[in-house]
Amino acid sequence: MIWLLLYNAFINATLLLGLPLWLVLLACKPKWRAGLAQKLGIYHPRLKAQLDRLPAHRRVWIHAVSVGELNAAAPLIDSLLGQQIPVIISTTTATGQARARQRFPYLPVLYFPLDLPSIIHRALTTIKPTVLVTMETELWPNLAWMAHQFGVAQILVNGRLSPSSFAGYKRFGFFFKWMLAHFDRIMVQSPADAERFRQLGVTPQQLSVMGSVKYDGAPAYNPTTQTQLRKALGITYGDLTPVVVLASSHRGEDAPFIELVQTLKATSHPKLKAIIVPRHPERFDAVAKLLSRSGLAWQRRSQFGGTVQAGTVAADHSDVLLLDTMGELVDAYAVASVAVIGGSFVDVGGHNPIEAIKAHIPVIFGPHMKHFAQIAGQLVSAEAALQVHSFNHAARSIAALIDDYPLWQRTVSAGQHVLAQHRGATERALEAIIDHLAPLTLTPDHVSDGLASSLSSAESESGSAKADTSLATSGLAGGR
Repeated sequence: MIWLLLYNAFINATLLLGLPLWLVLLACKPKWRAGLAQKLGIYHPRLKAQLDRLPAHRRVWIHAVSVGELNAAAPLIDSLLGQQIPVIISTTTATGQARARQRFPYLPVLYFPLDLPSIIHRALTTIKPTVLVTMETELWPNLAWMAHQFGVAQILVNGRLSPSSFAGYKRFGFFFKWMLAHFDRIMVQSPADAERFRQLGVTPQQLSVMGSVKYDGAPAYNPTTQTQLRKALGITYGDLTPVVVLASSHRGEDAPFIELVQTLKATSHPKLKAIIVPRHPERFDAVAKLLSRSGLAWQRRSQFGGTVQAGTVAADHSDVLLLDTMGELVDAYAVASVAVIGGSFVDVGGHNPIEAIKAHIPVIFGPHMKHFAQIAGQLVSAEAALQVHSFNHAARSIAALIDDYPLWQRTVSAGQHVLAQHRGATERALEAIIDHLAPLTLTPDHVSDGLASSLSSAESESGSAKADTSLATSGLAGGR
């Protein structure tokens, strides 16, 4: 308990000292205001009513920080819903909220509350979870302690602990040992992760190696979106025109990628098309400026049907698409021939390459994949992905894959083999969650009636979602 008191003293002092800056950020940055009420544990009556309709003693609260974690959790959420288990989703970021609402429009989706005792108490009192599932390694002391006091089973799913994070945690080993003791299950991706958690004091009874849920499930493709993307690029389904996608790019990656496209088009592959998908919405305009100066014909996804800019090709299609929308990366993968993973050519740590592998395309990533080191290593070892040291090296690899169809096909097949080898983590997580839930005692007729009622409620909630969203953004209701 002394650790929690010290933590709260530190947090309160930090908030007090940082209050002027926080107020400035709230005034100047819309993303800081998004969902503010929910972050403070204040919930709109409509949302409370939706939560109150959920069965008691079987509620599962799943927290996924942002888009990546939400996508990883999606197969598990689908499996829980298939077992008639109600799910509440929370995210930390606005992009995570947008993706959650798009992927699961009929479920309660909340902003994660600030880790302060009074706020966490209000959140737990409102949500009333039976099980709290935390994706990957999102640890909050007040939530861990108070959820334990409320009798909520806590499960860490898809846990991972990089060597650098482990070194930081070790410096406060007693604190993290105390916090992790409140978890009923800690399910990690690899034996190396398990060993690091063990050294932090996690007991064998808590700890298990589950693999990664990222290998499971099928992406939620949208054929209409894919048709629109192909039309904007001037290609059709089955067209052999090569398309390369830069996925989840960060500052410092877009400009060299644009140069890569220019070089390949000017030399060996004049028909090459490209899609750029920035990781963060606030960078859309900056990437648009780079494209405007490139001389390439390009369009923004949000302005399809508008004028193709700065190019020399026919006015009905582009060389490059800027995907300035949310939740359409999987469809960009479905249209592409090759994927280049962003966040791996600058020291960000990379992003999940598995969604591209699921789309049956080869994957290329740079030297910085520390956040996905295990997955990257598995893919490279199986020759299912190529790791390069620069965009120049990436250009040569893209050209090789485009020009050598047997190489392209072998790389894709190797990726599918890796997926098949590592599936099953979702089922293991599902079993762990069900172990902590009260048995479902409803008769089949009651289940059918309950589902019909839930669907009716979902339609009602969907119809009012826009109102909730606008209220939340203004800080009144704390929605998106």
